[in-house]
Amino acid sequence: MERPSPTTVTLREPKLLLSSLEIDRLRGILDNAPGPTNLDRTKYRSVDGPRGTRLVWRAYGDVVWQKLLKEEGGLLGPTYLMIGLHCYALAFAENRLLVWRQIRRLPPANVLRMSLFDTTSLTPIGRFPRGRPGDPVFYKSGLLAEVDLPGTWAAGPQTLPFPVPMHTIPELLLLVQTFPGWSSTRTRRALKAHRLPAIYVVRPARGEVEVFVLQWARSFEGMWHWIARLARDPASGNIVGDGPGMKLFVLDSRARFLGWIVPPRGGR
Repeated sequence: MERPSPTTVTLREPKLLLSSLEIDRLRGILDNAPGPTNLDRTKYRSVDGPRGTRLVWRAYGDVVWQKLLKEEGGLLGPTYLMIGLHCYALAFAENRLLVWRQIRRLPPANVLRMSLFDTTSLTPIGRFPRGRPGDPVFYKSGLLAEVDLPGTWAAGPQTLPFPVPMHTIPELLLLVQTFPGWSSTRTRRALKAHRLPAIYVVRPARGEVEVFVLQWARSFEGMWHWIARLARDPASGNIVGDGPGMKLFVLDSRARFLGWIVPPRGGR
């Protein structure tokens, strides 16, 4: 069997041999990164709620990918926020919660929505909340700021004025399904064929987004294999990631694939 060239990425090659200690360090970085609601490894942080309460994330019944923000210890109490499939949630302060998700609508002029909430200002959404078309996030109050990012950006730096309340958000690595070169004359099938996974490195305080298109991921991303989590390694500036059906992997600071992480044989 022919060995893939260094520029070819498959689910087996190329490999990156690291020590067990280094693998544990990278895994720890990634475990603290936000993940989607439909990934069982995703961790959620509790936040301050209204009137001195504490809010925690819970799943309802068998719909494990639907997460409800409820009062701590109150299984039957009110729900203050509900997020659905493929939503990400990051609590970066005791009363600040950022939720982002890819919304389902055409044309894909704006596909990634970021919403910043003051969790102490949330109010119950009720049993039958109303949402926006294609948006799997339901809330009634507490929204501080919101911005939609386009899915038609090409690779490279982009400028975007973020609302002032979002300027405290740290750098984020957001996974996006982009549609470069989209036009209204393309069919839905053609649109899907030209879809490309990408990383949006978002820096709200600087009003910029750096786009890295992941051409290497097209060969294996699908129903059973997909990238779910990303995190920046503060020591090297590289990006570590994983996902269902995938080993831990490392990209360089420009999102170029370095390899699937393989532990050493026979110990550390």
